[in-house]
Amino acid sequence: MTHTDGRENQARSLRGEQGECGIRFDSNSQEDAQGRGQQARGQRLGADRAHRQGRVTGGEDRVSNRERILGGIARRVADLEDQHLAYVKSHQGRLEQRLKESKEHEREVQGIVAELKEQLEILTTELQKSEEH
Repeated sequence: MTHTDGRENQARSLRGEQGECGIRFDSNSQEDAQGRGQQARGQRLGADRAHRQGRVTGGEDRVSNRERILGGIARRVADLEDQHLAYVKSHQGRLEQRLKESKEHEREVQGIVAELKEQLEILTTELQKSEEH
């Protein structure tokens, strides 16, 4: 690139013209940049609104895409719910079985403790009688 080419590119960039490779040189002015940003945002917002309302070409495809996406999400939610409920029911079954076993063990231990207390009472009574004689 020659010295002249550099000045031409710089001048193009200040004017906002297009360069040799199709690259647009934008001005460095703040007002220009703000105006372009507001214009781009306005275009994007308008396009988004049109897409949401199905007013653009291919709106039917976009609606079916939305329905497909929503259907996929709904299936994932249903699958997650089914898996979670299956796990919870299975876990509840295990907990109920353990509770049943725990209560059974409690009854057995209470029976054994009652027998041991009864035997202690009998032995204590016999010991007291033998000491009196």
